[in-house]
Amino acid sequence: MKIKIAIFILLITIPLSAKVDELILESEHGYYKESTSQKIFIATGNARALIDNNEIFCEEMEIYLNKDDSVDKAIFKRKIRIFKEADEIQIGGEYAEYYKKDKIFFIKENSN
Repeated sequence: MKIKIAIFILLITIPLSAKVDELILESEHGYYKESTSQKIFIATGNARALIDNNEIFCEEMEIYLNKDDSVDKAIFKRKIRIFKEADEIQIGGEYAEYYKKDKIFFIKENSN
């Protein structure tokens, strides 16, 4: 009986840690909507995301998820600050898009 319990616990913890590693998101307000092609989480008010070792602060963000709930892309709006600690980079702007697969930011209206 002890072996079955240990295996059960191990199987539960593996998928949870993978999701936590992909994205951490905080905001004052948020909601979720789903279309036929994608799921979208929208966060507003002092939003903060940590994705691929990038920490992003802004007023509004949209996180687009694939059918398997993995992150496809993210859109950040208003008062954006992007920090990449490993490279000691800080970038600001009013609009940015992040493509998870390519790990690339496109930033418009750069404020720095």
